[in-house]
Amino acid sequence: MERLIFEKQSKYAKIQLFEDTEDKHITLSLDGFVQFEEGENEQTYHRALTTPVIAHLKNIKKVAILGGGDGLAARNLLQVKPDLDITLVDIDEEVVNLCRTHPRIKKINQGSLDKVKIIIADAKKWVLETKDKFSAVILDFPDPTSKELKALYTVSFYRDVNNILDEEGIVSIQAGKNWIETFSNAFKVFRDVRLLNYSIYNSFGHIVYGKNGRIGCKNYTTEEVLSRSS
Repeated sequence: MERLIFEKQSKYAKIQLFEDTEDKHITLSLDGFVQFEEGENEQTYHRALTTPVIAHLKNIKKVAILGGGDGLAARNLLQVKPDLDITLVDIDEEVVNLCRTHPRIKKINQGSLDKVKIIIADAKKWVLETKDKFSAVILDFPDPTSKELKALYTVSFYRDVNNILDEEGIVSIQAGKNWIETFSNAFKVFRDVRLLNYSIYNSFGHIVYGKNGRIGCKNYTTEEVLSRSS
């Protein structure tokens, strides 16, 4: 059983925060779709998304997190490197403000949103406008449940993301439950730099690429990756 403890309609979504009446864990949802569930589920998801970046932090100076307005991906990076230069780009200021100020969420994200540069913008437009280059880009978007979100899982968007990576940059993608389609689209852009790491944790698909193939991880072929879905 869950009880509603916060609700607000932003320009982009209906924001709701629930508390489980038994274990007291909270769940954040946008338009009825779960963004995170406090506990092992959330930790597993963000560990899978950020571990490949953390593994190469000694070579990483600047990170862009596109989406991730809950501050949880940023939390994981800052735990390892507190002075890391992180730019977080999220379209919904109301979501970011909630996750930056609500005491229950702030406890979970360890106040990470007070330690990063926050830009309220459409990531799809921002990647075209920024002049910065990043050592790593993390794509932490909700699953593509709308036309607007689907635009963040396309070949053209991944091509624009590739353009903001530095020469040895990597990108970690939240692939969603339809990860095969996401992989296919991303591979059309990143096929020349090879797939460096592939993993599924529970129902979460995550894809990690390295520009110019310069990071020494195991390379998987397309066939190997697709075979791992069975």
